[in-house]
Amino acid sequence: MPCRDGVYLCPVESTMSDFVNHIWPKQQPELSREMSEAILASEDSGLFFTCDSTPLEASRYSSRCHYNKHYEIRMDKDHIIMVNGHPICSSHTGANDSDYNELISLLGKMEGFNPARVRGFATDGAYHGFTAYADVFVKTGKVMATNQGVDAVFHPEASWKNIVNTYSRFWKRPDFRPVKYVRPEEILRFLINNEKKELVGKFLHNLDFMRGKAIKDQYANDRHICETVHFEAKRWMRFDVRGLHERTAKNRISLRFFFVQILSMIFV
Repeated sequence: MPCRDGVYLCPVESTMSDFVNHIWPKQQPELSREMSEAILASEDSGLFFTCDSTPLEASRYSSRCHYNKHYEIRMDKDHIIMVNGHPICSSHTGANDSDYNELISLLGKMEGFNPARVRGFATDGAYHGFTAYADVFVKTGKVMATNQGVDAVFHPEASWKNIVNTYSRFWKRPDFRPVKYVRPEEILRFLINNEKKELVGKFLHNLDFMRGKAIKDQYANDRHICETVHFEAKRWMRFDVRGLHERTAKNRISLRFFFVQILSMIFV
């Protein structure tokens, strides 16, 4: 920022536009990584991760943004992973793009934490899927807690007995070890790495399916912090895509998300 006589001067609009469109995209990956590491390092208690999306409202006359039937507006979406209520990474998609695929993408951005410190990982029901269960387990060592649909069922073909039997079929592999010498989580990781991800995902789905009502309600309550932070973010700034050009919308939203990260640390 330019400074004159000890006072910072507000840059002209063209300078700000040049920063957002050309300088910020180059700095964003490194700055976002540093911010995420700072947030994770600041948390003394166990790490509880949540994932949910928030609507980025557009003008009702927007020709670029699609109409979302659930929110009944034209919009984009920002998918956000938080830890203990602080946003650490996000991705920007269209109004009706797959939430499930974005969770897989966001997990790849989660770095700089010790899985031993993780106490849980909860998502909205839109992120439910066998692959998601497996990927969350690989990343955090936890069984994802999600809002399973009313039509969710238990998968008997993914019982622990069948998991062990499937693992035992790899006995010819040089890295195979007898079941009695391997911890359960090691068996699951071995199968995930050997093209049995869907089977493991179904097993983890079963574990989530069998949680008691009290535990499910607690996870739902913990997950509610997502909506609280989304609401606060929209009080702090214009966290929407109204008037944003398609070519620069993602740059501007990613910069605003960076500001939300800072503000979430100030206004705990």
